[in-house]
Amino acid sequence: MTSGWGGLPPRRPDQAYHPVAVGAAPGQASPNVIARIVIIYGTNQGVFLYQGAPSSSNPPVLSLTGPSTTTDPYGNPVTPDGYTVYEPGGVQAIFVGLAAGNIPTIQVGTSGSSLVTINPDVSTPFNITNAIAGTLQSALELTTTDANQMIAGLLGSVLLNSGTSAKMTTVLTSPLNNSTGAALALQCENDGGTDTAVITLGTITTPDDETEIFSPILALYPYALLLYSGASGQTTITKTSGSGTISGLPATVKAEAWGGGGGGGTAANFGAAGAGGGEYAQEMSLATTGSVTYAVGAAGTGGVNGGAASTSGASSTITGSAVTVTAHGGTRGVSTDTPGGGGSGSANTVHYSGGSGGTTVGGKPGGGGGGSSGGTGSAGNAGQEGKTSGGTGGFAVTGGGAGGTGGAAGSNAHAGSAPGGGGGGSGAGGNGGNGGAGQVRITYTTGAPGILASIASAAGADQFGTSYPAETVLPSRAWNYVGAAGQPAFAADWANSGSPFAELAFRYSAETDMVEIIGRVTPSAGAGTTLFTLPAGYLPASDQSIFAENLTTAVAGQATVETTGAVVFGLGITAGDAYWIGGRYSLTI
Repeated sequence: MTSGWGGLPPRRPDQAYHPVAVGAAPGQASPNVIARIVIIYGTNQGVFLYQGAPSSSNPPVLSLTGPSTTTDPYGNPVTPDGYTVYEPGGVQAIFVGLAAGNIPTIQVGTSGSSLVTINPDVSTPFNITNAIAGTLQSALELTTTDANQMIAGLLGSVLLNSGTSAKMTTVLTSPLNNSTGAALALQCENDGGTDTAVITLGTITTPDDETEIFSPILALYPYALLLYSGASGQTTITKTSGSGTISGLPATVKAEAWGGGGGGGTAANFGAAGAGGGEYAQEMSLATTGSVTYAVGAAGTGGVNGGAASTSGASSTITGSAVTVTAHGGTRGVSTDTPGGGGSGSANTVHYSGGSGGTTVGGKPGGGGGGSSGGTGSAGNAGQEGKTSGGTGGFAVTGGGAGGTGGAAGSNAHAGSAPGGGGGGSGAGGNGGNGGAGQVRITYTTGAPGILASIASAAGADQFGTSYPAETVLPSRAWNYVGAAGQPAFAADWANSGSPFAELAFRYSAETDMVEIIGRVTPSAGAGTTLFTLPAGYLPASDQSIFAENLTTAVAGQATVETTGAVVFGLGITAGDAYWIGGRYSLTI
């Protein structure tokens, strides 16, 4: 056997030394690059695989790219920040990498078409009404080609509540446009073991194109089926000055803030500049601990000719359990060419800057108009330039305050309107206008959804803490009061006996599957035996009898509910006597 180098056995072919190629330029004939480490860096960095010769008309079939790479060396579009497989023509087929916000993502399909996305770190709010706060943590997103889609259909994991009340949940939702979608939630027992598993069917809405609010319609518990009637009414709390604490709140609220408007400037010989309007900021689902603290930004004051200078508006804030909503105040107007800037810089999910103040055209006596505040859907408008007369203040946008008009020569400027409008600049020799005060507003849905009906073999309580009995409870219709708006009228010359006696009313009772009629009435001269006529839906299959009595004479008798709906006394009718009618009848007998 021949010895190898240094007296060692000779190397096998797979152990032989191969020189490492430094690299291969595009189109280079050498087919292989063999290396332990390959380093790729610089602009438009990446690895690209082609079928056939690469060119501007032959895009890659595979790419591995960095975050700044959007084209290959030939100008063909590629997906940045990941590994991508393309269909013929360069259409994305599969992407594995980082989506916007450095979120790990797997996509099958391409944007603008039907798309399947696996997202392990969604981290968006998913609340069950406003009573239970949750977070969508990971999801399989199913995108349609409908241009009206706001949120894709989801199959995802949600964590509701926290601590021992934390409840792991799997949700399946439909895609959502600007109205309502459908959803199914599968919830396990909470971490503390103090409740039960539940399957809930309901609807979803979104207030901000991101947060999803799930409203239960039907819930299936062990041994109980519950039908919900929906959540109770909306509550709005508005503060226009000062600071403090708002208590008694649910887990999440909609929180809005407007910064104070700045004060307009003043000048002795020329018109002065207007002030900026306050900023608007919002969190649609601000988490709370049952309360929030707030501070309303004070309005800036207008400059006084020969006296105090103008001041800027203050910021307004609402502080929840983890996030603070901050709307910055508008900046004060100063001299002729130094208008106040609109409040800006909020980092909240929704925010719109205030409009800037208007300047004064050189040497003119009119003051610039103040900027309007940011509104609930758009930035504020700028104030107009002051010329011979004062510039018009910025027009108010929806939910915002208008800017004040600048003063004419020798005149004071107008104040900005609340919330947050900037004050106008003074006319030559006048005073600047004050800004509009800021504002904060809290909006939330109160209470849990009500149980409309239940079928249960054992008593219990739902996830909102509402109890249900161990029986079948069906919904009854509300009482209908005869003679009220939209209800049947009394027959001629009949009326209620008046307070404190029961008014004549009727309703359908689901518990008994019968119609109930009750009330005390009094006829006047000319009254017949027909008291009133029931509407469709309350007509019996055959004539039915119920109890009736002349209370004045203590004569008992009956009234007949005819198949036409007419309710007819079987007693003699005497004007001025009091009559009682009460009873129930079947619709089907």
